[in-house]
Amino acid sequence: MPGPGPTPPGPDDAILAVTLDATIIYPMALCDYLLWAAQRSVFRPGWSRPILDEAERNLVAKGTPNAPRRMQRMREAFEDADPGKTAIGREMKKVPKDVDMDDRHVVAAALAFGATIRRHEQRAPFPAGQNRPHMARPDAVLGRKVRKE
Repeated sequence: MPGPGPTPPGPDDAILAVTLDATIIYPMALCDYLLWAAQRSVFRPGWSRPILDEAERNLVAKGTPNAPRRMQRMREAFEDADPGKTAIGREMKKVPKDVDMDDRHVVAAALAFGATIRRHEQRAPFPAGQNRPHMARPDAVLGRKVRKE
């Protein structure tokens, strides 16, 4: 007689949608590690064209070789990571007015992407509240998967 079968997936088994800000994409070692984890379905990465453009500008200014090619490869490897200008524009109207002007596009991208977590290295750019993605450090995102296994 066969056993009861596998346990159905629960809420902790869902793949997190995480919006990465330029401050996370810019440090290449951290970015490489996060993209490696994303390729293994630890989480689903998200960003917007302005986020990648900002990271690229910073990498070029730093003198990082092949920065434009690196950003293009990220776009190609994770085609569904960018929700698109129209979706972000729609969500921009929902971003609270107290969000710092430099962070509004990132919050709108997180909302458009359906991010569970918005990853940003600096202070929280918006107050905690309902229907807003929460902040998490990269080690918390990756540690969640490790603790489950």
